[in-house]
Formats: sequence, C-alpha cells, structure tokens
Amino acid sequence: MKKKRLTLLVLLSSLSLAAITLFVSSMLWINSIYQKYQQDLISVQQQQIDNAKQELQNRVDTISGWINYRSASVEQTLKDNLANRVFELNLLMEDIYQKNRTTLSEQQIKQRIVDTVRSLRYNQGRGYYFIDTLEGDVILYPIFPESEGKNLINLQDDQGNYSLRDEINMVKNHGEGFTEGYWIKPGNDRTKYKKIAYVKKFAHFNWYIGTGEYVDVMEQQTQQEIIHYINHLLYGDGDKQYVFIHNEQGVELANGQYPAMVGRNNYNLTDDNGVKILQAQIEIAQSPPGHGFLTHLWPSVDDNQTITQHEKLTYVRGLPQWGWVIGSGVDMTELKRSIAQNQRDLYEQFYASIIDVISLALGIFVLSALFANYMTNHIRNGIEFFTQHLQSSSAQLSGIDLEDVEYKEFDMLAAVFNKKTKKINRLLNIDPLTEIYNRRFLDQLLEQEWQTSQQQGTSIAVVLLDIDHFKQFNDRYGHQIGDDVLKQVSQAIYHHVGGQGYVGRYGGEEILVILPHHTAQQAYQLAESIRQKIAQLRLDNIEQTITVSGGVSDDNHSACRLIGQADDYLYRAKKLGRNQIIYTDSPNSDSKTDSVSYLLSSKS
Repeated sequence: MKKKRLTLLVLLSSLSLAAITLFVSSMLWINSIYQKYQQDLISVQQQQIDNAKQELQNRVDTISGWINYRSASVEQTLKDNLANRVFELNLLMEDIYQKNRTTLSEQQIKQRIVDTVRSLRYNQGRGYYFIDTLEGDVILYPIFPESEGKNLINLQDDQGNYSLRDEINMVKNHGEGFTEGYWIKPGNDRTKYKKIAYVKKFAHFNWYIGTGEYVDVMEQQTQQEIIHYINHLLYGDGDKQYVFIHNEQGVELANGQYPAMVGRNNYNLTDDNGVKILQAQIEIAQSPPGHGFLTHLWPSVDDNQTITQHEKLTYVRGLPQWGWVIGSGVDMTELKRSIAQNQRDLYEQFYASIIDVISLALGIFVLSALFANYMTNHIRNGIEFFTQHLQSSSAQLSGIDLEDVEYKEFDMLAAVFNKKTKKINRLLNIDPLTEIYNRRFLDQLLEQEWQTSQQQGTSIAVVLLDIDHFKQFNDRYGHQIGDDVLKQVSQAIYHHVGGQGYVGRYGGEEILVILPHHTAQQAYQLAESIRQKIAQLRLDNIEQTITVSGGVSDDNHSACRLIGQADDYLYRAKKLGRNQIIYTDSPNSDSKTDSVSYLLSSKS
C-alpha cells in the first residue's frame, strides 16, 4: 500500500480551505466595514466633542493647578524674600562694623550703621528695615522716626499680641526667625491684615534687625502676575482660543482675546437663548465638584464683518481661595465644520475599503497558495531537523533540549525520548544497590575534573573509603544485612559530602569521593568528619559498630596517580588498625612506603 505524504496533505488542505473561505471572508469583511462605517458616522460627532471637552479641561485644569500652587506659596515666597533681605542687611552692617571698628568708637559705628540703613528701601519704596534693642528700645524706625529712642516693649498689634516681645523672644531663643502680627491699615476699613516680619540678632551690639510685609500685598502682586500672563495667552489655529478669569461678582479680570471686557462687570450678560452666561459659570464654580461644562451662544464676526451669535462650549473651574472663576471655550461652529469634514473622510475611507476588498479578493487565492507552499516546506524542514536531533541524541545518549523543538506536537515525542535516555543513563551511571555513581562513571568524572584542574591551575583531591570488617557483616548477619550496611554507609557519605564533590561506589565496599578545588588537608578534614559520622551510625538488628578507613590523595600528576596514592593510604590505614584516615601530612603516613606501594600497584 502506497504511503501518504503528510506535507502533501497539508498543502492540499490549505488550498481547499483558502478556496472555500475566499467568498465568505470577502462578504464578511465588506459587511464589517459597512457596519463600522455606520457606527463611526454616529460616534464621530460625540468623539470630537469629547476630545474638545478633554482639551478644554486639560487646559483650564493645568492653569488652575499652577494658580493654586502660586496661591498656596504666597506666604512662603514672602518669607523667603524677607529672609534674603535681612541676610543682605546683616552683611552690609557687618561690613560697616569691620571697616570702622579700629578707627571709630562704638557709638560712631552705630550712628553710621543707622544713617546707612535709614535710607534703604525696596519694593518701589514700600519696604524698609528696622533696628531695636533686646530690651525693646527703638533704634531705627524710618516710617515713624518719632518712636526712635523710645521703649516699645509693650506695643501690641490689633489682636493684642505683643509684637516686640515676640520678636525679642524669637531672637533670644533662636537667633533669628519669623513673627506674625495683625494690623489695621491707616485709611482702610477695620480689616486686620496679617503682616510677617523676619528678625535677626546683630552679633556685635545688643541689637536685632528686621523687615516685614503684609501678606495681602504679596498676594495682590501674585494675582497681578497671573492676570498679566492670562491676558497674553492664546491657543488654537489663528489664536482664536483663549483663557478668561472673572470674579464671583462678574467683573472680568483677564481675557486673552477680548481685552476690552477686562474691568467690566458682565454679571448680567445674556445670550439670545436667555442664558445668563456669567451667572451660569459662577453657579458651576460654586457648586460641587466646583467645575463643569456650559453650552451657550456667543457673538462672533464672520468674513463680511457681520456679527452673529454662534454656539460655544465652555469649561470653567472655581478658585475659591480668591473668589475667581477661570475658564476657556471652543466655537462649536468650527467644531461642527470639523465633524462634517471627518464624516466625509469616513465615506471616502469606506468607499476605498470596498475597492481594496474587491482587489484583494482576486489575489487571496494566489497568496494563500504561496503561503501554504511555504508552510509545507517549513514543516518538512522541521520534521527533518527533529529527526536529525533524534538520531544525534540517540547516538550520544543525551536528551533533546525542548527549546530546540520547533513544533509543540514534537514535545511529547521528545519528552518520551528524554525519559528513556535518562533511564538508560541511570542504568549506566548509577550503582543499583547504593544508588550512588558507579565506577565507570566515576572514572569519567575523575578524568574530567583532573583535566579541569590542570587547565585552571586549581587543586583536586580524592578520598578512598572502605568499610572495616565488611566480610564479618555478611558472615554474621547475612548478605541482605551486609547490602543494607553498604547502602546506608554510602548514602550517609553522599549526603555528608553534598555539593562539595562526587560520591560513588568504586568496587566492593569501597567508596570514592572526588573533591574538586580541595587540598589534601581540606579533603582529610572532610574524610575525618565522615569517619566520625559513620562511627555514630546505628542500624536495626546490628550490634557491631560500623567504621571506615580511608586514604586521601592530592597527587595531581594524573587521575590514575590520584587513585593509586589514595589506595596506598587506605591500605596503610587498614594495616595500622583500621577506623582512621591517612594522607601525606598525617602522623601515620610514610611517604617512602607509600611511594613503593604506589609503584607496586601501578606495575601490577
């Protein structure tokens, strides 16, 4: 019977499937394109409105976040400015003192400092410096010189705080720092304004110096900087989009597009639909969550200079700390024009997609045939590659790396092969009784490790152990017990050595331990600990103590000489009474005797 070819079956099946699905897939494709076109027509308007809303919200929220930061940092900015001013003044006074301390009297130096500081001004002449003593005497107060020379230790602000006492305590306790007071400004209402001062002790006299400023003045300065920035801020094509700020009373504070509106109260501004625009914006800003969208009419000028009202989408957010409302909007006329253009683009894309489907349908079968042929060849190559791996691994008794198997379907075959190979290797390399390495595999390992030590210049040692009086166990308890003794001793040695080396049955009741990177001294210590562990080993139904003798070798002239020397020392350990370990530096070793023993054993 003629065998079928798997690759030919794959090729014919692929071509048949391509032919059957050609018509169905084309129709489904066209239908899905049409359905998507219908959905896009419906969603494009909402999507663009959502995009416009997101852009407006991002714009306003970004600026309001910056304003909130500036608002929250007013006091800190003021404090930094005051501290810097006082530090500069202290340096100036220190310079005057150092330049004149050897030529002028203390009183003359003080007067020169006072005369110099009296004329110093900052912030357009509003800022000044003062000097007081630590007892409350006024040395310098430029805006009220009548108080100079007087003691104002009991001076209180408009909330009853002792201003000079607070300043003196700060200087005495900390050397410098900030104080706060509340004062009613002259010619103003009865509002108590917060004023921050920074004071610092002057090292050479019983003085402290300082300066102060009202927080609301710094706040007003910050507001003016923000308003100036907003008045010059424009967005979009032709800079038609802008940001505005008005207060909760309807007064326009900043407007990047309509500067004429700034300063006017537009609280009652109403569009043609009766919407009171600013009142609606203020209501949104004052109601949770404090921000939102508003659609209203807004006047615009067309190309013929005709003023018409158009629909506008506006987003506003409240700034309650200052009683402001910030917002930005977009012309819905432009947005609707953009939506209509996008809908026309969608139709053109739909029409082009239908043409593409019809054109592609004519070439699908050819492309499918080429792809099927390519895949068939690829599968054939994969089968041949797997077969070569199988043959190579079988010859070397090595497993197949599943990462090299290209097709998942071959994983099971590779796994079965690896399992069988592992079982064969176990039978070849593991002693069935003791379940440790056998002599054949030990010889291979020893040769490999010896070669590595030669190449890398590292040490290597071996330990050859033998169970003392093993024949007595067989004669007294039977071979079954003797085998059990051999197995238990082998496993005890195996677990004791762990990852330090390799353990295997070298012959009869002899156990060989290969120890890479070990000197004879290190190997001896390990062997001695093994000997002591075995001496403590107790087995059921066995009264006789189990002991081992051993020889340690680090003669790395060859792998054979390692074994030979270890065997010599093992023989000597037996000869000297058993239950001991011997190596070159041990008390019972005899290098001359050992050399002769090795020569005899090598000749035999």
